[in-house]
Amino acid sequence: MSRISRNSASKTRAYTALQAWKHAIFSDPFNFTVNWTGPNVCSYGGVYCTPSQLNASYRVVGGIDLNHGDIAGFLPDELGLLTDLALFHINSNRFCDGNHRDSSRLPGFDQKRRRFLPPSCRRGDGDGDGNQGGKISPLF
Repeated sequence: MSRISRNSASKTRAYTALQAWKHAIFSDPFNFTVNWTGPNVCSYGGVYCTPSQLNASYRVVGGIDLNHGDIAGFLPDELGLLTDLALFHINSNRFCDGNHRDSSRLPGFDQKRRRFLPPSCRRGDGDGDGNQGGKISPLF
C-alpha cells in the first residue's frame, strides 16, 4: 500500500467516525463541533492530529479534547475506528448511555467519570430533540 493510500485510509476512518459522532450530538451549546465539516479532520475544533507512530510522515487523529463542552448526545460505535487515538478528553459533557461496546477500545476511556444520560435520551420525547420535557439531566 502506498504512503498516500495508508494516510488516506486512516483519515477516511477518522472522517467516518467523527461524522457519525457529529450526527449523534443533539446539543452543542458552545458550538465545539460547528466546523466539523469536510474531509480535513485535522482542522476540526477539538481534534488534534499528530505524526503516526508507525510512520512519522503520516498524520493521524491522535487526540480529541471536548472538555467542558456541555455537549449532549451519544457515543456511536464508529468511534472504534479511531485506532490512533491517544487522548480522548470528554469530561463535563452529557452523553446517553448507549452501546459502549467499541468505546472500551478508546485509550483512557473510563465510564465511571462520564455523565451518561438514561438510555431513553436516545429515543427522545417524540419531538426529535432528544430532550425529556426540555431539560436533560445527568444520571447523578
